[in-house]
Amino acid sequence: MRSLVVLAAALVAAALVSPVAARTARIDGPRNSDLSEPHVAVDPTDPRRVLVVAKDTGFSLDAFRSADGGATFTGGRLIAGSYLGAQALATDPVVVINSGGTAFFGQLVMREPPGQDSESIVGLMRSDDGGATYGEPMPVARAPFPELPGDSFGPYDKEWFAVDRSGGARDGTLYAAWVRVRLRRGETNTILISRSSDDGVTWSTPLRISSPRRYALGPQVVVERDGDAHVVWASFRRSETDRRGVVLHSVSRDGGASFSAPRRVARFRNGFAAYKLVALTVSEGGRLLACWSEGGNRSSRTTCSRSAGGARWSRPVSVAPRVRGAHDLVAVTGQGRNRFWLTFYARTRRATSVLLYRSDDGGRRFRRVRVLARRPYRLSAFVGDYTGLDVEGGRLFAAYVLPRAGPSSRNSIYVWSRPAR
Repeated sequence: MRSLVVLAAALVAAALVSPVAARTARIDGPRNSDLSEPHVAVDPTDPRRVLVVAKDTGFSLDAFRSADGGATFTGGRLIAGSYLGAQALATDPVVVINSGGTAFFGQLVMREPPGQDSESIVGLMRSDDGGATYGEPMPVARAPFPELPGDSFGPYDKEWFAVDRSGGARDGTLYAAWVRVRLRRGETNTILISRSSDDGVTWSTPLRISSPRRYALGPQVVVERDGDAHVVWASFRRSETDRRGVVLHSVSRDGGASFSAPRRVARFRNGFAAYKLVALTVSEGGRLLACWSEGGNRSSRTTCSRSAGGARWSRPVSVAPRVRGAHDLVAVTGQGRNRFWLTFYARTRRATSVLLYRSDDGGRRFRRVRVLARRPYRLSAFVGDYTGLDVEGGRLFAAYVLPRAGPSSRNSIYVWSRPAR
């Protein structure tokens, strides 16, 4: 019954969304903001509500909301200098919304309690009013560590969140995956994952799902319509500087109580100097799509592999083989049974472009839909390790970051949207 109510609410909300053609909203954030790593989520109960989170200057995090389908945004800094009553730095913002419209804002935090070791936290904040306000942080995982040189966030890195919106018995289950960073000689980076069935209040004991003998980076999590939870990540023999790596996949078919042994999605050639993060999404028909960039430092390509349920993965295909430059910051989202949308940056010495592609056959072939933005220079500012892409209520939303005016100016978030057809 709950799933029928949610479906009815979504259909009504979709009818209220303006059918306006493509538009772009710019988010500058608070004064002197230099934004990066935007992530976006659209409320399935009311697609006029669009949430965007981002990293800001000085390891602060911002949260913005739109009540008019992405035409305008309000909001600002949500985490700035402190966390749970102590000095802190925050990064890696992620936002997800459950089938009832409750939003969850995830973050990675280095907290510095007075007179104690620093503390690494994977945290979550909940909003019951469409992103207008957020409650106190709810730690998913936390561990003390001695202070280290540089801006180390300790033993945890690059968390990701997903929520079950299947309408089934596990609807509402939250999943958090993150990297356990090696801090001692002989250790290696591994992937941990935990779940919550009470809206993030309590979390299960984390499971290690990657091999302790291989270096792992950048987990991404999605939940299928049948409730199965999938995780993919990049894996290397020694470190992220290895010339070759593999994309690995693990699945839970029991609500996160256990996960399968990792299976290889594809091998890839590594070389581009960016955090290796594999983008993952699922269509309403249960078709999975994993995408990543591979190649050299000056010439890399966006590559994807598809699967029906994760049992087997297709041979990787190049999305845009004729687009020159270094491809990175790949984002994907699924729509309907067979449609996928994909964005990525293409960088050359003379220009930076943000490109939108679409597949209507489950990820076998892609075609360019639009150049979302183009700058006649190479980026010199940090724009983050990922961007945001979501589709809901018949409308597609892409959130990306570019300098406002020239290669050395401060970054703004651009939220581009259009009817998803």
